[in-house]
Amino acid sequence: MADTALVFGVGPGTGDALIRRFSAAGYGAVMVARKLDHIGPLAEEIEAAGSKAMAETIDITDEAQVADLFARAEAQLGPVSVAVFNGSYRLKMPFAEIALAEFQQTLDVNLKAAFLMAREAARRMSPRRAGSIFFTGAQSTFRARAGLAAFGMAKAGARGLALSMAEDLGPEGIHVANFNIDGPVDNPKTRARDAHLIGTGKLIDTARIAEIYYQTHLQAKDDWAFDVHIRAEA
Repeated sequence: MADTALVFGVGPGTGDALIRRFSAAGYGAVMVARKLDHIGPLAEEIEAAGSKAMAETIDITDEAQVADLFARAEAQLGPVSVAVFNGSYRLKMPFAEIALAEFQQTLDVNLKAAFLMAREAARRMSPRRAGSIFFTGAQSTFRARAGLAAFGMAKAGARGLALSMAEDLGPEGIHVANFNIDGPVDNPKTRARDAHLIGTGKLIDTARIAEIYYQTHLQAKDDWAFDVHIRAEA
Protein backbone atom coordinates (compact mmCIF):
# COMPACT_ATOMS: atom_id res chain seq x y z
CA MET A 1 0.00 0.00 0.00
CA ALA A 2 1.08 3.56 -0.71
CA ASP A 3 1.56 6.11 2.04
CA THR A 4 -1.42 8.24 3.00
CA ALA A 5 -1.86 11.97 3.59
CA LEU A 6 -4.63 12.88 6.02
CA VAL A 7 -5.91 16.45 6.23
CA PHE A 8 -8.39 17.77 8.81
CA GLY A 9 -10.17 20.85 7.43
CA VAL A 10 -10.52 20.57 3.65
CA GLY A 11 -12.41 23.30 1.84
CA PRO A 12 -11.94 25.07 -1.50
CA GLY A 13 -8.66 26.65 -0.44
CA THR A 14 -5.56 25.47 1.42
CA GLY A 15 -7.02 22.07 2.32
CA ASP A 16 -8.01 21.37 -1.29
CA ALA A 17 -4.55 22.34 -2.50
CA LEU A 18 -2.85 20.11 0.10
CA ILE A 19 -4.92 17.09 -0.91
CA ARG A 20 -4.23 17.68 -4.60
CA ARG A 21 -0.49 18.09 -4.07
CA PHE A 22 0.00 14.95 -2.00
CA SER A 23 -2.34 12.95 -4.21
CA ALA A 24 -0.36 14.03 -7.28
CA ALA A 25 2.75 12.66 -5.57
CA GLY A 26 1.12 9.24 -5.20
CA TYR A 27 -0.25 9.47 -1.66
CA GLY A 28 -3.64 8.14 -0.68
CA ALA A 29 -5.84 11.09 0.29
CA VAL A 30 -8.02 11.28 3.39
CA MET A 31 -9.97 14.53 3.67
CA VAL A 32 -12.13 15.68 6.57
CA ALA A 33 -14.62 18.53 6.53
CA ARG A 34 -17.87 19.57 8.21
CA LYS A 35 -19.85 18.75 5.05
CA LEU A 36 -19.40 16.59 1.96
CA ASP A 37 -20.25 19.46 -0.41
CA HIS A 38 -16.64 19.99 -1.46
CA ILE A 39 -14.77 16.89 -0.38
CA GLY A 40 -17.22 14.42 -1.89
CA PRO A 41 -16.68 15.60 -5.48
CA LEU A 42 -12.96 16.10 -4.78
CA ALA A 43 -12.60 12.48 -3.66
CA GLU A 44 -14.43 11.31 -6.79
CA GLU A 45 -12.12 13.43 -8.95
CA ILE A 46 -9.01 11.98 -7.31
CA GLU A 47 -10.25 8.41 -7.69
CA ALA A 48 -11.19 9.03 -11.32
CA ALA A 49 -7.57 10.04 -11.88
CA GLY A 50 -6.42 6.68 -10.53
CA SER A 51 -5.59 7.49 -6.89
CA LYS A 52 -7.29 6.42 -3.67
CA ALA A 53 -9.32 8.83 -1.58
CA MET A 54 -11.66 8.99 1.42
CA ALA A 55 -14.05 11.86 2.21
CA GLU A 56 -15.17 12.00 5.85
CA THR A 57 -17.42 14.23 7.97
CA ILE A 58 -16.49 12.98 11.43
CA ASP A 59 -16.67 15.05 14.59
CA ILE A 60 -13.00 16.01 14.90
CA THR A 61 -13.46 16.78 18.61
CA ASP A 62 -14.58 13.20 19.37
CA GLU A 63 -11.74 10.93 20.52
CA ALA A 64 -13.30 7.67 19.34
CA GLN A 65 -14.20 9.01 15.90
CA VAL A 66 -10.69 10.33 15.31
CA ALA A 67 -9.12 7.00 16.29
CA ASP A 68 -11.59 5.10 14.10
CA LEU A 69 -10.81 7.33 11.11
CA PHE A 70 -7.08 6.62 11.35
CA ALA A 71 -7.75 2.90 11.64
CA ARG A 72 -9.99 2.87 8.57
CA ALA A 73 -7.63 5.09 6.58
CA GLU A 74 -4.65 2.83 7.21
CA ALA A 75 -6.66 -0.32 6.51
CA GLN A 76 -8.09 0.97 3.24
CA LEU A 77 -5.42 3.30 1.84
CA GLY A 78 -2.13 2.70 3.62
CA PRO A 79 -0.05 4.03 6.52
CA VAL A 80 -0.59 7.70 7.35
CA SER A 81 2.82 9.27 6.80
CA VAL A 82 1.66 12.90 6.92
CA ALA A 83 -1.18 14.33 9.00
CA VAL A 84 -2.15 17.99 8.69
CA PHE A 85 -4.41 19.89 11.05
CA ASN A 86 -5.91 22.59 8.86
CA GLY A 87 -9.16 22.94 10.80
CA SER A 88 -10.29 26.33 12.02
CA TYR A 89 -13.16 28.00 13.85
CA ARG A 90 -12.68 31.77 13.78
CA LEU A 91 -14.78 33.51 16.41
CA LYS A 92 -14.62 37.30 15.99
CA MET A 93 -16.28 39.55 18.57
CA PRO A 94 -15.36 42.03 21.31
CA PHE A 95 -13.68 40.26 24.21
CA ALA A 96 -16.25 41.18 26.87
CA GLU A 97 -19.07 39.79 24.72
CA ILE A 98 -17.65 36.28 24.31
CA ALA A 99 -19.89 33.68 25.93
CA LEU A 100 -18.23 30.74 27.65
CA ALA A 101 -19.88 28.31 25.21
CA GLU A 102 -18.45 30.21 22.24
CA PHE A 103 -15.04 30.33 23.86
CA GLN A 104 -15.17 26.59 24.52
CA GLN A 105 -16.19 25.83 20.93
CA THR A 106 -13.23 27.84 19.68
CA LEU A 107 -10.89 25.82 21.90
CA ASP A 108 -12.53 22.53 20.95
CA VAL A 109 -12.20 23.00 17.19
CA ASN A 110 -8.83 24.75 17.06
CA LEU A 111 -7.00 23.05 19.93
CA LYS A 112 -8.73 19.93 21.26
CA ALA A 113 -9.21 18.54 17.74
CA ALA A 114 -5.60 19.37 16.87
CA PHE A 115 -4.45 17.42 19.93
CA LEU A 116 -6.63 14.41 19.09
CA MET A 117 -5.42 14.25 15.49
CA ALA A 118 -1.78 14.74 16.46
CA ARG A 119 -1.88 12.16 19.24
CA GLU A 120 -3.43 9.50 17.02
CA ALA A 121 -0.94 10.25 14.26
CA ALA A 122 1.95 10.00 16.71
CA ARG A 123 0.73 6.68 18.08
CA ARG A 124 0.79 5.22 14.58
CA MET A 125 3.97 6.89 13.32
CA SER A 126 6.15 6.22 16.39
CA PRO A 127 6.51 2.45 15.83
CA ARG A 128 7.47 3.18 12.21
CA ARG A 129 9.87 5.94 13.34
CA ALA A 130 8.81 8.16 10.45
CA GLY A 131 6.15 10.66 9.50
CA SER A 132 5.15 14.32 9.58
CA ILE A 133 2.57 16.07 11.74
CA PHE A 134 1.80 19.60 10.56
CA PHE A 135 -0.35 22.40 11.97
CA THR A 136 -1.79 25.33 10.01
CA GLY A 137 -1.51 28.54 11.98
CA ALA A 138 -2.71 32.05 11.19
CA GLN A 139 -1.73 35.67 11.71
CA SER A 140 -3.33 35.48 15.15
CA THR A 141 -0.84 32.78 16.20
CA PHE A 142 1.84 35.46 16.63
CA ARG A 143 0.05 38.79 16.31
CA ALA A 144 -2.64 40.32 18.51
CA ARG A 145 -5.77 41.30 16.59
CA ALA A 146 -8.90 43.03 17.88
CA GLY A 147 -11.89 40.76 18.31
CA LEU A 148 -9.91 37.54 18.01
CA ALA A 149 -8.93 36.81 21.61
CA ALA A 150 -10.36 33.28 21.69
CA PHE A 151 -9.12 32.37 18.22
CA GLY A 152 -5.67 33.83 18.85
CA MET A 153 -5.31 31.96 22.14
CA ALA A 154 -6.37 28.68 20.54
CA LYS A 155 -4.00 29.01 17.58
CA ALA A 156 -1.12 30.05 19.84
CA GLY A 157 -1.97 27.04 22.01
CA ALA A 158 -1.77 24.73 19.00
CA ARG A 159 1.68 26.09 18.22
CA GLY A 160 2.70 25.52 21.85
CA LEU A 161 1.45 21.95 21.57
CA ALA A 162 3.50 21.51 18.40
CA LEU A 163 6.64 22.87 20.11
CA SER A 164 6.45 20.24 22.84
CA MET A 165 5.56 17.53 20.35
CA ALA A 166 8.65 18.35 18.31
CA GLU A 167 10.81 17.75 21.38
CA ASP A 168 9.03 14.49 22.23
CA LEU A 169 8.72 13.08 18.74
CA GLY A 170 11.78 14.35 16.90
CA PRO A 171 14.02 11.63 18.38
CA GLU A 172 11.44 9.09 17.16
CA GLY A 173 11.81 10.26 13.56
CA ILE A 174 8.60 12.31 13.42
CA HIS A 175 8.77 15.80 11.94
CA VAL A 176 6.45 18.29 13.65
CA ALA A 177 6.04 21.76 12.13
CA ASN A 178 3.79 24.80 12.45
CA PHE A 179 2.90 26.80 9.33
CA ASN A 180 2.07 30.45 9.89
CA ILE A 181 0.02 31.65 6.91
CA ASP A 182 0.54 35.38 7.33
CA GLY A 183 -2.00 37.03 5.07
CA PRO A 184 -5.20 36.46 3.09
CA VAL A 185 -5.34 33.18 1.19
CA ASP A 186 -6.54 33.15 -2.42
CA ASN A 187 -9.77 31.16 -2.13
CA PRO A 188 -13.41 31.79 -3.14
CA LYS A 189 -14.38 33.19 0.28
CA THR A 190 -11.51 35.69 0.33
CA ARG A 191 -12.12 36.72 -3.27
CA ALA A 192 -15.77 37.46 -2.48
CA ARG A 193 -14.89 39.39 0.69
CA ASP A 194 -11.76 41.20 -0.55
CA ALA A 195 -12.31 41.58 -4.29
CA HIS A 196 -10.05 44.64 -4.30
CA LEU A 197 -7.05 42.36 -3.60
CA ILE A 198 -7.50 40.25 -6.73
CA GLY A 199 -4.60 40.80 -9.11
CA THR A 200 -2.56 42.80 -6.59
CA GLY A 201 -0.24 39.96 -5.58
CA LYS A 202 -1.42 40.28 -1.98
CA LEU A 203 -3.37 37.02 -1.95
CA ILE A 204 -1.37 33.92 -1.05
CA ASP A 205 -1.61 31.25 -3.74
CA THR A 206 -2.88 27.95 -2.32
CA ALA A 207 -0.82 25.84 -4.72
CA ARG A 208 2.32 27.57 -3.42
CA ILE A 209 1.21 26.91 0.17
CA ALA A 210 0.69 23.23 -0.62
CA GLU A 211 4.08 22.97 -2.29
CA ILE A 212 5.76 24.39 0.81
CA TYR A 213 4.02 21.81 3.01
CA TYR A 214 5.02 19.03 0.62
CA GLN A 215 8.66 20.09 0.46
CA THR A 216 8.76 20.43 4.25
CA HIS A 217 7.52 16.85 4.51
CA LEU A 218 10.41 15.77 2.28
CA GLN A 219 13.09 17.53 4.33
CA ALA A 220 15.95 15.45 5.63
CA LYS A 221 16.04 15.23 9.43
CA ASP A 222 19.12 17.45 9.65
CA ASP A 223 17.15 20.21 7.86
CA TRP A 224 13.79 19.94 9.63
CA ALA A 225 12.00 23.28 9.93
CA PHE A 226 9.56 24.06 12.74
CA ASP A 227 8.10 27.55 12.24
CA VAL A 228 7.40 27.96 8.53
CA HIS A 229 6.16 31.45 7.66
CA ILE A 230 4.23 31.86 4.42
CA ARG A 231 3.45 35.33 3.06
CA ALA A 232 2.24 36.77 -0.22
CA GLU A 233 5.00 37.13 -2.79
CA ALA A 234 4.30 40.81 -3.49
